Order: sequence, then structure tokens, then C-alpha cells
Amino acid sequence: MQQTLAQQKTQAAQLTRRLASQDMARLHRAESERISSLQRRLASAMQRMLEVRQARLHSAARELNAVSPLAVLGRGYAIAQDAQGQVIRRAEDTQPGQLLKLRLGEARLNVEVKRRYKKH
Repeated sequence: MQQTLAQQKTQAAQLTRRLASQDMARLHRAESERISSLQRRLASAMQRMLEVRQARLHSAARELNAVSPLAVLGRGYAIAQDAQGQVIRRAEDTQPGQLLKLRLGEARLNVEVKRRYKKH
């Protein structure tokens, strides 16, 4: 009887270990699937966030370019500077014979003031 009881205990222990390992394998598979799902969701969320931020960056770049001094020059305006590099904003700030530097969209010019005209 003791021998039969010992065999049954051994068999019960083996079955318990097999059951535990099966439960662990099932739990491992379930957790692996959950991790894979979370990884896919993370990748998708990161892609969406990247697209949103790229769109914001492109929008900001367009806005910045619209007010860029170089873009203004490209539309046909010029920046006049005196010999010291100070920007000339009014004709009254110049004198006949004065040398100025003009910065255009694609080039620079050195010019001499010949005459100032008054507004009409």
C-alpha cells in the first residue's frame, strides 16, 4: 500500500509539473501575443506622430519663408546700406555723391546717389 501511495504521489507530482509547464507555455504565448500587439500599436502611433510633426515643420518652414528677408528680396525689393553697413530707410538719410550698397535677390550692387527726389 505504501509503495502504491508513493507511486501515486510521484505520478501526481509529475502531472503537476506537466500542468504547470503547460500553463507557463500558454501564458508565455499569450504574453508574447500581447507584446507583439503593443509593439504594432507603438510603431503605428510613432508613425502618426512623426507625420503630424513633419506636417507642422513644413507649415512652419513655409510661414518662415514667406516673411524671410531673402524671399522679400526675391520678389523685387532691395536693401540699401551705407558704407558702414547701416540700412538706409529714407531718401533723406542719403546725400548726393554718397556710395551705397544695394542687396538684391540674386546679387549686390554698389551705387552712387546722384540726386534725391521729394515725395509728391
